[in-house]
Amino acid sequence: MGGPNAEILAEESARSIVGTLGRLTIADAGQFLGRDGNRSEYVW
Repeated sequence: MGGPNAEILAEESARSIVGTLGRLTIADAGQFLGRDGNRSEYVW
């Protein structure tokens, strides 16, 4: 999941998350979103 085999760098992930958080609205409440802001269905 992380370390040298990570898909992206930690900095890229953090930048993506911050960008997504900046675009959230009340309509996104209760949704599961990926770091890129896309809605996802997560199986628990």
